Amino acid sequence: MLAMSGEGPQAMGLVWVMFGILTLFLLLRLYTRIVLLAALGNDDYLYIAAYVFAGISGALLQVSAEYGWGQTLEGLIMSGRAADIANAVLWLITASTVSTVTMALAKVSLGLLLLRLMAVSMRWQRIFIWVVMILMCVLSAAQVFVFWLACEPRSYLWNRQQPGSCSNVIQVYPYILYPYTVFVDLAFAVLPWTFIPQLQMPKGEKYLVAGTMSLGILAAASGIKRTIEVEGFWGADILAGSVQTVMWSTVEVDLTMLCIAVPVVLPLFRTCVAGGKMRMSRRSGYQKHSHDKHSGSRQQLALRTIGGGSIQTNGGDSIAKRTSESHSHSQV
Repeated sequence: MLAMSGEGPQAMGLVWVMFGILTLFLLLRLYTRIVLLAALGNDDYLYIAAYVFAGISGALLQVSAEYGWGQTLEGLIMSGRAADIANAVLWLITASTVSTVTMALAKVSLGLLLLRLMAVSMRWQRIFIWVVMILMCVLSAAQVFVFWLACEPRSYLWNRQQPGSCSNVIQVYPYILYPYTVFVDLAFAVLPWTFIPQLQMPKGEKYLVAGTMSLGILAAASGIKRTIEVEGFWGADILAGSVQTVMWSTVEVDLTMLCIAVPVVLPLFRTCVAGGKMRMSRRSGYQKHSHDKHSGSRQQLALRTIGGGSIQTNGGDSIAKRTSESHSHSQV
């Protein structure tokens, strides 16, 4: 492996900058959920898993870039690095496979977060979210199989110097999965507006929570751009032609994860802005989130919509948010 060149350095710079931002929000999210709210749930576990897979995908892409991803095939051959081409393609496809899993985990984590916020009576929204999440998992799993089983022999997928062939499904299937991810982003961005206005909470907070969860519109825009650029992934010059597809895919996944993290850390941001109420006292410590309606200002930190607890809708229904991870009033 030699030093990166071509579009590789810029592309990897974007990957690691975005991953650094995700790391910051992951830490803020865990602090908010564990220390402030004591309400770590399944959506948090999936978020952590998506973060880990995003890191693995970035590392694999880094290896591919060092072998030649981001450079033209002609340039690699002219520089005497023709032997690196197969390795670069192999690591690229492996990174893309892991990225597909990351994308599915991120979308499902967002769906579970929405389910946390929903009233018991909102049956059609719950069914819709579950259907969307299940279909997301099925289509993503199918993409993995398409990647690795479409060519005969299998090694022809990354080494075109040997005889072999690939099914056309490897080029067609992304036009099924990628538009669906755009649909998921748009659906999950709009859905909060169907139930958050019904919650009993200050009007400004309703719009703040719903608005931050609608950041998925930006992820949808990235998904549209990724779909437009996907043809280059399986073009004649895959190492240079796939850069835009991979970059917009990375942006879409990362924006989805930020969309999930921002609403969760709102209690932390609001508390800091309110005057440093979260400074730790060694004598008394922090009090974790409680379901007791008399727990006072600590319960207010949760915005009463993000971390667990019993919330009332305008119609009087209770929000189904008492998860098995909820704890009683305790000290950190």
